Amino acid sequence: QKANETLDDRNWRLERIAKQFGIVLDPVPGETPRVESLVSATRPDTDLVMISVGEREKVKIGMVFYVYGSGKDGPEYKGEILVEKVGPDWASARPIHDKLKQTNGKEAEIKAGDRVTTILY
Repeated sequence: QKANETLDDRNWRLERIAKQFGIVLDPVPGETPRVESLVSATRPDTDLVMISVGEREKVKIGMVFYVYGSGKDGPEYKGEILVEKVGPDWASARPIHDKLKQTNGKEAEIKAGDRVTTILY
């Protein structure tokens, strides 16, 4: 487990640096499909985030999606969600709290209509 924590930490730092310099980290071909969609609903009391893609788009349990809201100057990065359940055309996920953007000591709020993607940009 220690090795996985180290790898996760390194991946997280790599993603942050790539985002800072505007580098798109495409996954290894065949590993993670490029999937883009919207948050269809949220339940903040249970941390549930529903997205409008599923098995048909090759979404699988354990996939990470990056969440973007609308900012003044374009998409605004909010954080990451981890898929827990998948249906034919839906998936449920939960925020990865240590990877949510912090503003004034508060976590970014994920809302219906926010964009989700498997590619960090």
